[in-house]
Amino acid sequence: MHHIDRLKQAVTTYLEAVTPGGILAFGLGYLCLQSILRFRRERAIIQRYRRSTASTLDNDSKTPHSAGSPDGVKVDDGRQGLDLSKMSFLQASEIQRDLSHLEFPYTFGHSLELGFIQVCTLAPSGAARRRLMSFLRTLQTLAFPCPAKILNDTRQISRPDAMPKRLADTSILMQNIFNFPPDHPRFQLAISRINYIHSRYTRIQNPDMLYTLAVFACNPWDYVDRDEWRQMNALEVAGLGTFWMNIGECLKVDMTGIKNMAVTHPSVNESGQEDVAAYTSSGVEGWRDGYDFMLDLRAYMRWHEAEYAEFSTDVDALVSTTFDVGTQYIPTAALKRLVKDILVTEFHEKWQRAMGRAPPNTWTSSIFRRFISLRRFYLRYLALPAFWSSERTSPDPDPKTGLYQQVDYVTFPYYVRPSLWNRYGPATWPSWLFGVPLPGDDGAKYRPEGYSLEEIGPEKMEGKGKEWMEKDRRWCQERIGASTCPFAAMMRQ
Repeated sequence: MHHIDRLKQAVTTYLEAVTPGGILAFGLGYLCLQSILRFRRERAIIQRYRRSTASTLDNDSKTPHSAGSPDGVKVDDGRQGLDLSKMSFLQASEIQRDLSHLEFPYTFGHSLELGFIQVCTLAPSGAARRRLMSFLRTLQTLAFPCPAKILNDTRQISRPDAMPKRLADTSILMQNIFNFPPDHPRFQLAISRINYIHSRYTRIQNPDMLYTLAVFACNPWDYVDRDEWRQMNALEVAGLGTFWMNIGECLKVDMTGIKNMAVTHPSVNESGQEDVAAYTSSGVEGWRDGYDFMLDLRAYMRWHEAEYAEFSTDVDALVSTTFDVGTQYIPTAALKRLVKDILVTEFHEKWQRAMGRAPPNTWTSSIFRRFISLRRFYLRYLALPAFWSSERTSPDPDPKTGLYQQVDYVTFPYYVRPSLWNRYGPATWPSWLFGVPLPGDDGAKYRPEGYSLEEIGPEKMEGKGKEWMEKDRRWCQERIGASTCPFAAMMRQ
């Protein structure tokens, strides 16, 4: 009791010392600190790249290319005087990690996860937003009859019992590509595993691969510009472009057909301006930099959607399964309808028709948009920037088994060790309440022992393709080692 009395006295003394002036001073000091720190990472990314290229700049490259200026009239293209053609794959990978892990984790997220609905319903946090964006990218790649038929025939997504593992495997492969630099063995193994899996499905066409690449590359750019607290600058967009162009080459995707799409099929950005205003690669072979590549890739993505996205029975089967699996642990039918309406709200009318979904009611759209606006205001003027990120996959393999494990999951606990914390920690309490699977449930179903990058994927491919992958990995390693400044090389040719 004596200690409790002393604590009460200390609290009372502190509250008496707090004055309105002190509260005001603290609030103003916090807002000043927030304003100073909020743009610090953006400035650091620019300065880091400027320093890395300063020693290689010659007199010609100090003057940026003038966008859309064949007559010599300069147009502000947003490049801030930076020679973006000198960006290497490693530099682009570092920029991509800064953006996806620290600056905009809510819109980049971990790809192809369905479990966001549980998080969104039970704990509307930044993680929920991240899962939402990932789920939307998943749906977006399903609304085309040709790839939808292939996925339906393989039954890797159309079966509710197979879909969660398929998406967990895809997420893990993308995590290893996003989280590690290109010269890291895990990056190269993930690339070679994707190549092996794709090589088994000969019906996959290059336009489908190219469109999927465009979705992963361009959707974060679009969502950031639309929903985040600031828009991405040209250096950051070029980082994504350089990164994904190299990924496309490692995945053997033919990208030559999209050249000049930004000119022949111009799209409008979030500021209402046509992308062609910043395009500098007209009349040259290849692209001057990753920014021009992204302009062409985004123009192709939007043209491909307008040309090929349409409703079919295969699309309906995949989208229905995706919605059902994603909402299966939401407790009431009313909440399930609300979540599905929110999902549909993210798509324009063309996409809603392609997926066979009725437009959501007005009040759902209005509430969702107000939430996005409030979140944007909070992040811009009140929230401090992230100082560290949490990884979802273990950095090192288990010393006994040599397998990697997931350290976090959303709904389905694939590859998560059933430790005391993972099964009974505070984060699992909603799962206990609503009957969501926990690590260690159902025996070996969720693979609690972990995963190997050489074996991850459909069950019929487990343990297969190791020699094929090793040959492909060596090719990838050689290609990455020879790739320093791909756009600068194009300009020299």
